[in-house]
Amino acid sequence: VKSSLAVDVVIMSVLLVGDGNFSFSRSLCSSPPCPRITSLIATSYDNKTSLIKKYGEGAQRNIDEIVSSGWIVKHDVDARRLEKYFSKDTRFDYIYFMHPLVDPDDRVRMVFDGKINNGEDIIIANRLLIADFLRSAKDFLVWIHMISYFHHHM
Repeated sequence: VKSSLAVDVVIMSVLLVGDGNFSFSRSLCSSPPCPRITSLIATSYDNKTSLIKKYGEGAQRNIDEIVSSGWIVKHDVDARRLEKYFSKDTRFDYIYFMHPLVDPDDRVRMVFDGKINNGEDIIIANRLLIADFLRSAKDFLVWIHMISYFHHHM
C-alpha cells in the first residue's frame, strides 16, 4: 500500500499597506497569480474621499473589485502604527509596504512631533517612515517571515 502524506495546505494571509489607488491589490483578485492567498487586507493612507479625489473613479472600481472578491479594504491606515488598526492577536504571513514615501503634509507633522528638524532632508523622513513601519510590522507576522517594501522612481 502506497500512501502519500504530501498535502499542499498553505494559508497565506497578506497585508498590503499604502496601495494608493489599489491597482496592485486588484491585480491579485483577477485571475489570481497566487492562488495561495487566502486572506488579504489592502490599505491606504488616505481616507476614502481623499483617495477618490486623488486617484479618480478607477480607484473606486479597484476597491469594488477587491471587496467583491471577499477581501478587505481599509482607509486611513498609518503604516508606522499598525497596532492602532489591528488587534494584538492579528498575524499575517506577508506584509508589503507599497509606496514608502512620506506624504508632504506628514513631513510638516514630523517636524512638529520632533522627529525631524526643519533643515533636514526629506530622505531622512522617508528613512524614519520605513524604520517605524518595520518596527510596527514585525509584531504582526506569523514568523519573521516577510516584510517587503516597494520603491520605484517616478
